[in-house]
Amino acid sequence: MSVLIIPQNSIFFNSHNQIKVICQPIFDLLDLTFFRYLQVYKDLSRIDLCTHPELINLFYSQELYKISWFDKASSLYQKDMEYIWDVKGLSEDTTVGDIAIEYDVCHGFSLIRVSKNFHEIFEFATHKTNVSINEVYVQHLEIFEKFILYFNEQARELIDDSTNHSKLIFVPNQSNNKPDTNTIAAEKIENFHTSTRIKRFYINATTVKHT
Repeated sequence: MSVLIIPQNSIFFNSHNQIKVICQPIFDLLDLTFFRYLQVYKDLSRIDLCTHPELINLFYSQELYKISWFDKASSLYQKDMEYIWDVKGLSEDTTVGDIAIEYDVCHGFSLIRVSKNFHEIFEFATHKTNVSINEVYVQHLEIFEKFILYFNEQARELIDDSTNHSKLIFVPNQSNNKPDTNTIAAEKIENFHTSTRIKRFYINATTVKHT
């Protein structure tokens, strides 16, 4: 088992107003009220940018990422997909959906885009009375595809900063293991990764690859 490490002063907690500004065009067009951008790596580390940090904070504190369809390992997704929440649900049981409804985050739509080392999830939702939005998801996928391009451009600095400085990581839960005098505390490991952040690395001494 692993435990989640959220860096202090993470962009995760304080970027919601910037995300709302970026989302305003599609919110105004379709009467949407919620957006979340999630990037999940194969080791389950991730970045998470959302208009509703209080909901996402609850999501992690209650470990709902362990049962949500879209927060699991990227190996589960082999191709790009789209899901309408009212059809697919958000988890094997109703837990995640019930909590979303409490925050009036309803009738959602998730677009999964698969890359080599991670998958991206773009999630949209609205208030409970906007049931007709489901028809828009079916008939106007091009609007969401266009917004993805727009978001990736407008939020590039936030995405890069999150990737480099505020990635949510998972470390082994030492409470479930036998005591090991050689084990390094998770906080020290996180501090090490922070202090040795790499901007570029060299291959065969000549080729430079930026991270």
